[in-house]
Formats: sequence, C-alpha cells, structure tokens
Amino acid sequence: MSNPVRLSVVGILVVIVFLFYWYEWRPSRVRAECQTSSADEAAALLRSKAAVESNQYLRAEMERAAEKGMFYAEDQERKYQNCLRANGLAK
Repeated sequence: MSNPVRLSVVGILVVIVFLFYWYEWRPSRVRAECQTSSADEAAALLRSKAAVESNQYLRAEMERAAEKGMFYAEDQERKYQNCLRANGLAK
C-alpha cells in the first residue's frame, strides 16, 4: 500500500474508534456509574429523612430500611437523572 492509502485507512480507523467511544462505550460507563451513585445517594437521603422524622415508628422503619440499603425509587430516579444531566447524557 502506498503512504496516502495507509494514512487514509489509519484516519478512518481513528474516527471509527472515536465514534464508538463517544456514542457507545462512554454512555454505558456513565449510566453504570450514575446508577451506582444515585442508589447510594438515595439511601443517604433516606437516612437523613429518617433523622428528621418526628413519628418514632416511621423513623424506626426508615432507619431499618436504610440499613438494608433500601431507598425511595423517586429519590433514586431524580438523582440518576441529575447525574445523567451532569455528564451530558440527558436534557
């Protein structure tokens, strides 16, 4: 192969690798990281909600749920969407 042909092939491969990274690999990594961090943040939020709860029974239930790693789905979804926005994957 001549030098310009090799350069063209290398250039095309670089573009393909970059496009794969930007549109496939990076978003999947960001989504996985956002899923993990949003669950942790939602569980921490449940613990903080339990701390300010005035009803003793409800407070105890919320603390037990937080110890098990549970959280409100709405809190987790809100944290997840905020993380995606912060990383440029959602509007």
